[in-house]
Amino acid sequence: MSSAKALFASRHREGTFSMPSRVSRKKVTLKAIAERLGVTVATVSKALRDSTDISREMKARVRAVAEEMGYHPNLLARSLARKRSNLLGVIIPDVNISYYADLVQGIFENAHERGYESIIMFHHESPERERRSLQFLYSLQVDGVLVNTTNGAHNRDFLLKLQSEAIPVVCYDREIEDGAFNVVTIDEERAMTAVLRTLARNGRRNVAYVGPTEGEDVTVRRFQAYQRQRADFGLSPAPELVVSSESSVRSAEVELGHRLSNGLKPDAVVCCGGLVAFGAGKALLNAGFRMPEDVLLVEYGDNNLVQRLAVSYLAVNESPYEMSRLAVELMDVCLSAPPEDWKPRRLCVPTKLVYYDHTRHAEEILETVE
Repeated sequence: MSSAKALFASRHREGTFSMPSRVSRKKVTLKAIAERLGVTVATVSKALRDSTDISREMKARVRAVAEEMGYHPNLLARSLARKRSNLLGVIIPDVNISYYADLVQGIFENAHERGYESIIMFHHESPERERRSLQFLYSLQVDGVLVNTTNGAHNRDFLLKLQSEAIPVVCYDREIEDGAFNVVTIDEERAMTAVLRTLARNGRRNVAYVGPTEGEDVTVRRFQAYQRQRADFGLSPAPELVVSSESSVRSAEVELGHRLSNGLKPDAVVCCGGLVAFGAGKALLNAGFRMPEDVLLVEYGDNNLVQRLAVSYLAVNESPYEMSRLAVELMDVCLSAPPEDWKPRRLCVPTKLVYYDHTRHAEEILETVE
């Protein structure tokens, strides 16, 4: 037995050893601060709320003593008194994709500038997780909810419940298309027009599409825009150019890889998002295609992930910071008006076509779609 263990054992037997007790911190109250300063509780409360009734000198004295004594306001009690929490719930798929991370960062910064704090929740494309997140935010009495929904309107009923109880909802990026909620997104038709026009001008005719092709996913609307418009630009209508996959790296790599092994030879591949573009790019490289010489890869979202392929490619930048700014602005407009005056709006942010030249480590904005 080591000397330390022996000492512990002997003292434990003798009853002389005891664990240190936890230090309990006494909560500092407004009354304690008032007694310290020799003023009323009302004066302290007004000073900490920056009331115009209190002089600058008194405010400075109160704040100095409050800080010295370690005073922290009871935010829950304050929110109950004001009937506002100044908290916004933010729901997003995840932050492993840089596009989503940029959206969350933008919402956090814009909300903070307007006096709100944000509680971030993730649904990882699970409707059940999304619902639990909504229920949790509801229990916290947040002032409003900004949500990048799971694919489809799975929890529309709960979102309507929130609005019926004066908790506004703003959908950003993905939308629920029934006019009941504020929406900030991109114009899918115009963005796809810019993509296909650029490819056609570049001499690309065998333009493939990789991503979900059925369901209620926002990317399905992206696919539908591709289907409607490719004939307008003289692109091949061959059905084998449509590669249906899930919105994941593995699915895109497997599905496109299988099609390439069966003889598909595209000269451009439009991908619904960053994960799909990364998987499709891996499949193209594994099949021996050079990018952009043989195939020009097109990726929606302008995600950092695709840069790992070390190839030149075309990205559709969806203006995440502008999207987040407008989403918070719509939320603030709702919270500044009574619920009966809320009028849901649908706003579209500009998109940019950005060409990333891997050989020159440079990027070039080819077109901006307002």
